Amino acid sequence: VVLGDISFDPNQTYQTIVEISKHYKFVIFVDGNHEHNNQCGIQQRNQQLKNELSKYQNISFLNRNAIVLDGVAFVGANGWWTFDFMEPEISKEDAYTYFINNNIYSEPFMYEVYHTAIEDAKIMCEIVAKLTIDPAVDEIVILTHTAPFNKFMDLINPQHPAHFSRCGNSSLHKILDFDINSKIKTWCFGHVHQEFEEVIDGVRYVCHPRGRKDDCPQNLFYYPKMIDLNSGL
Repeated sequence: VVLGDISFDPNQTYQTIVEISKHYKFVIFVDGNHEHNNQCGIQQRNQQLKNELSKYQNISFLNRNAIVLDGVAFVGANGWWTFDFMEPEISKEDAYTYFINNNIYSEPFMYEVYHTAIEDAKIMCEIVAKLTIDPAVDEIVILTHTAPFNKFMDLINPQHPAHFSRCGNSSLHKILDFDINSKIKTWCFGHVHQEFEEVIDGVRYVCHPRGRKDDCPQNLFYYPKMIDLNSGL
């Protein structure tokens, strides 16, 4: 499972995923924000990347969709940001203002990111609602690039508080409300550069980042993390 932010260049991301697929029986990929390099056209870019990766039978690009393997459903989407992870200290509006005034993001891009985040959560809720009552599905694993709770924020490097508002999507946790049969046992996410692993209300949340060499110099080597699912997969 690869949860995004491989490269700012979608072509390099594509080549990296293809290379990984040569060494594993199956690869599941979720895009990160870096793959879009702060540019509008998120879904168009995802569709192009999905079309290119579809040539490989052992690669599945999850973008508001799911795949079932041996009774385990993997449901994935980027998730993006709702810019409210620092409320009430930093409001969503103040975060917008900070990013625009400091030329970090354009206003059209931020508008697209927010609405993509809301739509990602909505569609994943609908998918989980169907899978939780599907007798062929024993367990559900949620895969997102960004975090579902603001307790999972990257606090390694001190930054302006507004930066932490883009750590995740506060609508993602609603997915759990649609899992009426409690099949969600694992939620993996990326984006932040800090290791997390915690069980909350029976769900195991895992973030196992490589990080960038400038802010994670201690990570000279990176190894995949093995996760045992309840189903025994």
